Amino acid sequence: MNVDAQDRVHALQLVFMRLKPDGSLDPSDQYTSPWNGVRSNRPPELLGGTGESVVGICYRGHAGMVIAIGLVVRGP
Repeated sequence: MNVDAQDRVHALQLVFMRLKPDGSLDPSDQYTSPWNGVRSNRPPELLGGTGESVVGICYRGHAGMVIAIGLVVRGP
């Protein structure tokens, strides 16, 4: 997931990876969703992206805003 955030999450973009026959993800074969939210001029931060299987998303919100977001990944 690419995240544009500073004091709160402004926008995010999902990264999809091909599933290999052994069940792992292939970071060399990926595509991204359109951005959701309003982008700033800051470079996005990549969460995950090294081939871990994502099993969930966690976040903290306040007053209708997403303050923090993270990925829950499958362990070894």
